[in-house]
Amino acid sequence: MRHLRSKVTALALGALLGALASPGTASAAASKQVRVCETGGTSVQVWLAGYNDKGVYTNSRIWDVPATQCSTLTGYWWKTNSAVDVHTLRPGQAWKTKGSYLTESEDQVITLY
Repeated sequence: MRHLRSKVTALALGALLGALASPGTASAAASKQVRVCETGGTSVQVWLAGYNDKGVYTNSRIWDVPATQCSTLTGYWWKTNSAVDVHTLRPGQAWKTKGSYLTESEDQVITLY
């Protein structure tokens, strides 16, 4: 009986640790992914800086968004009801930065012109 109890305890602990260590989906109420749409005639590079779903200020990697298309910036979850800095680079221009406020109530699409 004691041997069985220790096995059950070990299994339960392993399951708990596995669940904590595995990546999951963030809570939609607390954070969201961002989609960037380029409406101009040129491609753009973009990266974001802001508070993630864990409340840590972070920078994303750089994405290439083709002209007249949209890209979801996957792998990053941004805290809602807060602002992110949107950094953009177009061919032949310098990096530009603008702010965007992320609301809880809607899908987040940042449109670039």
